[in-house]
Amino acid sequence: MLSIGIVAVASSFSLAARAEARAHRLAVGSLLADEKMVELQLQSARRVGASEGDFGPVFPGYTWEANVTPTQTARLYVAELAVYYGNGGKGGGTRSQLTRVVTLLRI
Repeated sequence: MLSIGIVAVASSFSLAARAEARAHRLAVGSLLADEKMVELQLQSARRVGASEGDFGPVFPGYTWEANVTPTQTARLYVAELAVYYGNGGKGGGTRSQLTRVVTLLRI
């Protein structure tokens, strides 16, 4: 009976650690999305179309994909941005979308 209790407690710690790691990745991903959206707004006239990249060595494993498209209204663009964590299946790993933002930009 004691061994079942020990296994249950160990499983709880493992689950809590995974949940904490996921929450941390979501928080970082949201902050990175805010930063990238400001950058897209400042560069939207020059960066029309699809683009992608990473956040450098400070945030390894975090990547982004964006698409900026003009609307029929002058100086108004639709900006779509997704932030991911993981290596996208390279080497057997997985990539998960942390956040997705769609907004209108006026420049």
